[in-house]
Amino acid sequence: MKKLLFSAISGLLAILATPLFATNTPMVFDFGGTGSGNTYSGSLISGYTNQYSSFSDTVGGVTATITAWSTVDNTAGSKFSSSASVIGQYSGGNGLGVCSPADGTIAACNGTAPQHQIDNTGAFEFLLIQFSSAVDLNSVLLKNFSSTVDMDLTYWTSTSSTALTTGTDGPGSLPAGFSGPTSIDCGGSGQPACVAGGLTDTFTVNKTGVKSLLVGTSSTNADGIADAFKLSQVSATLSNPTATPEPATFGMIGLALLGLGGTQWRKRRNAQAKV
Repeated sequence: MKKLLFSAISGLLAILATPLFATNTPMVFDFGGTGSGNTYSGSLISGYTNQYSSFSDTVGGVTATITAWSTVDNTAGSKFSSSASVIGQYSGGNGLGVCSPADGTIAACNGTAPQHQIDNTGAFEFLLIQFSSAVDLNSVLLKNFSSTVDMDLTYWTSTSSTALTTGTDGPGSLPAGFSGPTSIDCGGSGQPACVAGGLTDTFTVNKTGVKSLLVGTSSTNADGIADAFKLSQVSATLSNPTATPEPATFGMIGLALLGLGGTQWRKRRNAQAKV
């Protein structure tokens, strides 16, 4: 009987020691308001239904909190302006744009191409996305709504929730922790063609362990053509997914517990038979 009990306990311990598998479902932060499983919130600007001082999207338990930034002008070395920029959220799958002081008033900027997008006309504009958990980035989906611009992308990443400071930081002088810049030129080798006006393109962005993502247009504008786009989607997976037991493991644990219970029951029945 002791051997049976020992075998049952040993089997249970072996099962509990079975390696766990990690679930890592792809997450799509759909800023255009069409993605299922996306929960949106934000601080609306008074008098507007789609202009925010900050915006967030939660998918799969991970929240992406977004703020808008712009430089004082679009010259090299320009720092982030202390005058606030705001985020425009355009539904129907369009995504997020930026209205900065260089675009004029919010009313003049809102819905006016290319100013209501993330652009580098008058100032360099950016979105800072901070994730509540570290993610591995896969791609970004951009949309262009102007016939006179292209979509040269620049981005930086950080493995921590790194804050930005106006007047001190800028695209050429970001805080320690940010890596980059990484530039993707439309029309470049292996990249989508530069076709202005209503263009939708997916750009591959392979970065791991990201907590902060700064996205903007070209900060050099080397081709001399203005850039503008809305950030429609960010695709990512969790960097450190939670490990959970295989479904079959639960069944094995159940069988081991039944075997252990049966051993104890037979032991009690034999003891009672001897009385």
